[in-house]
Amino acid sequence: GGGSGGGGSGVARLQWDVLLRLSPAQLKQLPVLSAVLDEVEEVMLDNLTTYSRTISFPELAVGVLVPLKRFRRSTKVAAWRRQVTALIQLIEQHSSFILKRRQHVTYGPADAAQVGRFLPAAAAASSPLEKFWRQYDQQRARMRAAIAVARGGG
Repeated sequence: GGGSGGGGSGVARLQWDVLLRLSPAQLKQLPVLSAVLDEVEEVMLDNLTTYSRTISFPELAVGVLVPLKRFRRSTKVAAWRRQVTALIQLIEQHSSFILKRRQHVTYGPADAAQVGRFLPAAAAASSPLEKFWRQYDQQRARMRAAIAVARGGG
């Protein structure tokens, strides 16, 4: 996981914010498809992190895990399988983290106030998904800063 880019092809990660259009031939190239997978991974992680503190995270994650597992089974590209497997493992680890915390809950789902306070910020900070996202976000910020400097805007 982690959106390493290029699928191990040695090609630099594509920067979508500067890429204007792709030819039909480029759309079939492995580096382009790897960059698409990286972008999809980033969007999934961003959205999952939004719900990472909710008591219903394991159930919400099923809608992401099913297509990821289907993709992992169907792809012939080993680097993509490894990347998607790492993402699946991260989501499953976080689901397990939430399920363990849920075992200690003494209120029902109808108690909206308690459900809303299920996972305090301090506990969430140690969760697998939020730890990964902080590192990922820092790496992304460094990359964007380097691009801005390279463009003469930094």
